[in-house]
Amino acid sequence: MRIVKISLVLALAFAALSGEAIAQKGSLATGGPGALSAADPYGSNATLREGLDAMQAANYPLAESRLIEFLKAQPKHARGNFMLGVAEMQLGKWPEARTYLEMAVQTSPREPDPKGRLGITLVKLGDTAGAARQRDELGKMDKSCKGACANAKWIASNIAQLDAAMSEAKAATH
Repeated sequence: MRIVKISLVLALAFAALSGEAIAQKGSLATGGPGALSAADPYGSNATLREGLDAMQAANYPLAESRLIEFLKAQPKHARGNFMLGVAEMQLGKWPEARTYLEMAVQTSPREPDPKGRLGITLVKLGDTAGAARQRDELGKMDKSCKGACANAKWIASNIAQLDAAMSEAKAATH
C-alpha cells in the first residue's frame, strides 16, 4: 500500500509540474528568476534537473541533496521548494517537508499542489487545524474555479488526497 501511495504522490506531482509548464499558468511557470517554460521546464539549471530526475527515479536521498543545493542559490524558488517538500515527505522527514512546502505555498499561492501536500504533511505532524486551513484554501480555489480552470483536476485531486489523509488520521485516533 505504501508503494502505491508513493507512486500516486509522485505521479500527481510530476503530472502537475508538466501541466504547469505546458499551460504556462501560475507562478511556478511564469516570470522572475528561474522562470520555467514548456520548452525548458528545468529553467536551464543542471542542479535542479538532477534533483527532479532523481525524484522521478524515486531516489529521494539524491533528490534531497540536489534540491537543497539548488535552493541555496534560489531559496524562494517555488518549484524547488515544492519538489524538496515532496522528497522530504517520501523520506518521512515531516518537519522539513513542512518548511519547504510552506515556502512553496507562500511563493506560489494559486497552485493547489503545494497546499495539498502541506495539508497532508500537517496531518502527519498532528496539526489537524493547520491541515483544515489548507483544505479550506483548496475549497475556496475549487469554488472559484467551478471545475472549469486549468487547475481544476489538480484542485479536486488535492482535496481528495487531503480528505483521505484527514479521515485516516481520524480513524487512527479512534
